[in-house]
Amino acid sequence: MNKETGGGKKSGSGRGKPMHTASSHKGGRLGGAASASRTAAERSASARKAAATRKRNAAARDKAH
Repeated sequence: MNKETGGGKKSGSGRGKPMHTASSHKGGRLGGAASASRTAAERSASARKAAATRKRNAAARDKAH
């Protein structure tokens, strides 16, 4: 994020400078390529794992209150 905007609040830090979105473009390309190379079974397994994690975290939050 800071790489894009220059970051910070000090004078001249990121103010008045153009944004550089090259890093975001690269990240999007790499992430897209990584997900495209995975099989449907791998994606499905990952989704099941994520759902289980969300369920576990929700249960932990409910128990905390």
